Amino acid sequence: MSGTSLDGIDAVLVDLGQAHPMLLAKHYVPFDDTLKNDLLALHQPGHNELHRTQLTSIQLARLYAAAVNTLLAAANLPSAKIKAIGCHGQTIRHCPEYGYTCKSAMPHCLSN
Repeated sequence: MSGTSLDGIDAVLVDLGQAHPMLLAKHYVPFDDTLKNDLLALHQPGHNELHRTQLTSIQLARLYAAAVNTLLAAANLPSAKIKAIGCHGQTIRHCPEYGYTCKSAMPHCLSN
């Protein structure tokens, strides 16, 4: 997951097949300054924001995938053993006054 702090991605590998969830591995990927600034810029309406959102979404998807691959390697677990991966996306604009929070994978909600 990555959140509104814009510091990076936290990934965890959890076994949910037991009575209690068991943490198997964790990994953190910090955002570089460029990505963090790109995400901050998308908090407000701006020039060509739909295009910029899509480019940022591609960057995030690649980072999420790299985090998962590193996590699986650290746990010495092949991807074929994974049953589900959850990713809530990156909040890029909070608009509670309109009743929505925009995620990077949903660019249609950017323009007010």
